[in-house]
Amino acid sequence: MKCTFLGTGPAIAIPRPGHSDPVCRAARKGEKSRRMRSAALLGEDGITILIDAGPDIAEQLEQVGSRRIDAIFLTHAHSDASGGMRVLSRWLEARIPSQTIDLHAHPSVIRRLRKVYTLSHLRYRPLRPYATVRVGRLRITPFPVRHSMTPGFPTFGFAFGKRFAYASDVASLPAQSKRMLKNTNTLALDGAMWFGSHIASHLSAPESITLAGKLGVRRLILTQIGHSYPPHEDAEKTIRTYMRSCKTAKPKSAFLAFDGMKIRLNR
Repeated sequence: MKCTFLGTGPAIAIPRPGHSDPVCRAARKGEKSRRMRSAALLGEDGITILIDAGPDIAEQLEQVGSRRIDAIFLTHAHSDASGGMRVLSRWLEARIPSQTIDLHAHPSVIRRLRKVYTLSHLRYRPLRPYATVRVGRLRITPFPVRHSMTPGFPTFGFAFGKRFAYASDVASLPAQSKRMLKNTNTLALDGAMWFGSHIASHLSAPESITLAGKLGVRRLILTQIGHSYPPHEDAEKTIRTYMRSCKTAKPKSAFLAFDGMKIRLNR
């Protein structure tokens, strides 16, 4: 299985309009600090799954040369995860006009989409917590995470067995989700805030590292990278130094994702 990180940024993409701070300056040069809204493609045996479709989705798919999507999974209903659904529907209609695509999401997310959009070529598939669904040979299990401070915005992460799990918007994990993620090989996890920064609806980089360590994760990949971070290369150096010196729970390795990054996920 292969994962492509289409976007690794926060709700407001980086660079931010009018900003002249170091990370935005680096992003304008086209470096790895440039981050669109978080989304990912998972592929195996000719099947391609899209996780989330924010406002950047058309550009993201074009940049990686994607021509096919077999199913869509949405983590939650915030605009950075679902605000590109109308554009995505048109993209699908233009490229695979004869195919209806399953969209998997929490029932409340589906209700919100129905109110806002008329989406052609999509068939809604409500998800239940911890109930595994199949797309081709892929088995995907949605697990609840705590994220939104606003009632009515439930959020899922998605586990692909013990090989891989993706949870881009997380403040904390319920006990059952923690049990399910124990000993996951690779975890892509919200690391929105930099060292010394905090927000109630997201994890910071050190919090993500500690959580992954307690879960027994082998490889942690930080995504949802926010504006509080330094430029990508500087952040990578700090994370490597922290991993070497950290005396508390930590995964075997930790990496900082970037837009367009591809990783292989072995069984």
